[in-house]
Amino acid sequence: MSQKLSRRAARLCALLRVRPDGAALGDAQRARLSEAAAWLDGALAPGGVALVAGPSRSGKSRLLDVCGVELAGARWVKPFRSDRRVVDTIPGRDSVAIAWLVRLGLSDPAVWLTPTRLLCETDQARLALARAFARSSRGGVVLVDDLGAALPAAEAAAIGRAARRAAQKSGARLIAATGRDDLLEALAPECLVVAPLRESAQFLVREGGESRGCGSDATRYDGPEPGAEGGA
Repeated sequence: MSQKLSRRAARLCALLRVRPDGAALGDAQRARLSEAAAWLDGALAPGGVALVAGPSRSGKSRLLDVCGVELAGARWVKPFRSDRRVVDTIPGRDSVAIAWLVRLGLSDPAVWLTPTRLLCETDQARLALARAFARSSRGGVVLVDDLGAALPAAEAAAIGRAARRAAQKSGARLIAATGRDDLLEALAPECLVVAPLRESAQFLVREGGESRGCGSDATRYDGPEPGAEGGA
């Protein structure tokens, strides 16, 4: 069974145009991913959300790796496990740090004082998002791969909605990749990329969504609207 790449290894794969097995990434494949990253950068407005979807080996993670290299200010969502307590891992004043934790669904003061290595998988995912958004600026890019992959559907959807609200609050642009088909409603993405490495790749903009630089001839889809503020 193959081991998931570290972020450093993934960046090197993108820069050197190689696959994890060492085989070269073809020029046409690399160009396709670069074009997809450029499309996302141009289409996604501050505070917006993009979802990269599709089956296994269709280029979802590869596209995020290229975005991490080619998009300015890109920041990865990654787990943080140490003896540091949750509240100490968020930058800024106490009130700001706590606000980010609450915004991502970590509202229990007992959790704020827990060492991060003791968190459950759901709270680890919430903390990773809080840390990334707290460090991002308006118009910056937050990248999250395999969003909610190991979580039950209800918990993954709750985290998707929280991530959506965090993007709106911070003004950062969220680009999330997932193989799940049940997060579209929770994320309500303005932009949807399907199977970016395949000839049948689709680049869609939500009807009525706030996007930029797409033009009137952009392909649009009738997707869900973002939910109201509040909720887990």
